[in-house]
Amino acid sequence: MAPALRLAFDQNFPTSLIQRIAEFLPEAIALRQLGWNGLITNNYKMLFEPHEIATVVATKSVIVAVQGLGHDPLRAAGALLLELPGIESRVLPDRSSVFLLRYERRPARDGWEFVTEAARRRDEDPAALWRQHRPSRAELDTLVL
Repeated sequence: MAPALRLAFDQNFPTSLIQRIAEFLPEAIALRQLGWNGLITNNYKMLFEPHEIATVVATKSVIVAVQGLGHDPLRAAGALLLELPGIESRVLPDRSSVFLLRYERRPARDGWEFVTEAARRRDEDPAALWRQHRPSRAELDTLVL
């Protein structure tokens, strides 16, 4: 069984404020010294800052960075909840581990694409599959509840 991880959450400050107080914020070295394995953050841009990523590598920290969700804590929490189960078993042994989470909104797809795919998987004609399984007018018009 993989050991439990201790990951700190950062606060999602406005960028202008972070730039002004950056020298006073704890970094990966401080987190490691305090017994934390790493950090969960919306500030994925830290991964592209030389000092920050060098510190992450040197301290063998675990970083879970959520990209592209701006300041939306609900969406960020959703992305995090999808990633967390079993994350401790995916941490690289004796190395830094960076999990960059990305979520992009997807456009709607026409349900007919899935009818076509279901027919293809059964080696059937999509129109025939549709005729066989579509609900009747009576089924559509009858109140269920």
